[in-house]
Amino acid sequence: MIEERHLGKRKRVKLKRFVKGLFFCLLFLAGWKAVVLLLYPSNEIVRTWHGFYALEKGEAQVLVVGSSHAYATFDPSVIARTTGMSSYILASNSRCVQRLPSPERIRR
Repeated sequence: MIEERHLGKRKRVKLKRFVKGLFFCLLFLAGWKAVVLLLYPSNEIVRTWHGFYALEKGEAQVLVVGSSHAYATFDPSVIARTTGMSSYILASNSRCVQRLPSPERIRR
């Protein structure tokens, strides 16, 4: 009987250690994620792509893909006012157009 109580106590101690270790790992990962977000905030290119993927199908009738020249030249509000079509500018500074996948390939 004494051995059974002793074995049960050992299991509880192991379980407590496991839970503490798991809690420490989760806390460490959450802290690491916070540090990464503070030191490396998402840049403009990442935000542009996230915005593109957040669009509903057919929401943007005109997709402007290009480098900083396209980013600085095209204005979605002007495109909407003159053509009546919605648009999205998938361009930013330092973007090489040859490295971008085609829009048909992106939506698959």
